[in-house]
Amino acid sequence: MYGIKITYSWGDEEPLEQYGSFDTKEKAFEKICELAGREAYVQNEEFNVDNTCDIRFNAAEYKAELTYDMDDTTCNYQVVPVREGHRPMTLQRAKELLNNLVEYVAVANNTSEQIEELQKYGFTPDELYEFGYSPKDIELYTGETVDEEGLVEIK
Repeated sequence: MYGIKITYSWGDEEPLEQYGSFDTKEKAFEKICELAGREAYVQNEEFNVDNTCDIRFNAAEYKAELTYDMDDTTCNYQVVPVREGHRPMTLQRAKELLNNLVEYVAVANNTSEQIEELQKYGFTPDELYEFGYSPKDIELYTGETVDEEGLVEIK
């Protein structure tokens, strides 16, 4: 079974189950072509010179990308495999799980142990900053310097 994953360059995504499931990749890709074409029309239905967009179809990879020329943002369509009764993880769900992990670690340990534990899970210094750790603590426990905007400084 296959589904259609739709993501946007600004971080949003559509629920995977929104467009149903398909027996073959080809049928799912056909639906992608229909959806992207419809979205291109909606973007241009006011016939405004500034509301243009481009669509790139890639049948070999079963995907399409619609680029909104006005602000250079994108809408990406991708055929993905799905198991019956299984919903692949959405970006929102991944963020919830990460926040739960951070909350669990924060309750269980002191700052140095929290950072050490999160690094075991692959968190980078800039991600630690996004979760609220101070640049001073990050530098103290990881050896990496993070500036006030949360970016790791290259030495």
